[in-house]
Amino acid sequence: MATGVVVQEEAFFRSALSGAKEQVFWQGAKSASPRSISVWAEPIITIGAAGRLYSEFGWPREQIGLQSKGNWAFDLVAYDHAHVPLVVCEVKKAEREIDDLVHWMAVYLSQPPLPAEPRQQKQRNAYRKVVGLRQMGPSVFWSLGPNNYSKVFRLVSGPNSSIEVLEDVDESALTFCRKGAGA
Repeated sequence: MATGVVVQEEAFFRSALSGAKEQVFWQGAKSASPRSISVWAEPIITIGAAGRLYSEFGWPREQIGLQSKGNWAFDLVAYDHAHVPLVVCEVKKAEREIDDLVHWMAVYLSQPPLPAEPRQQKQRNAYRKVVGLRQMGPSVFWSLGPNNYSKVFRLVSGPNSSIEVLEDVDESALTFCRKGAGA
């Protein structure tokens, strides 16, 4: 079903509040003949999730963005009318990647900011998501993968007003609410 949330511009895709354009196909080295072309699953899942925010959860098209603006910490963002992020979504190509991300995010949310980013890629990626959550201040974090493998969390602030806990909730937390969305 075409929702009009994401539009194609040549080889790229964007939505109303996109921080960057998405591409689905990647080309290999120009020196190789024939040149390889591959399909990347994460942007396909992201585009589908943008459509779901609109068709299933009621978000206005003009309040959905692919890639968070400025920090590019998240693959998908749903904003209020004043362009404040309310829902952020990180897409992964495998269920295990989601489970690992959520685990490490919970670890880093439970402690103060680190003096330096972790060295391991998996932990560094999770830490960057935590930094993004703390900077952007959304109320919901959605992690999504293939086969609709999904985990949704309400973000709970601690005594110092910084997000400290991911509270497991169901997908109804993704529903657009006019009052809560600045309408």
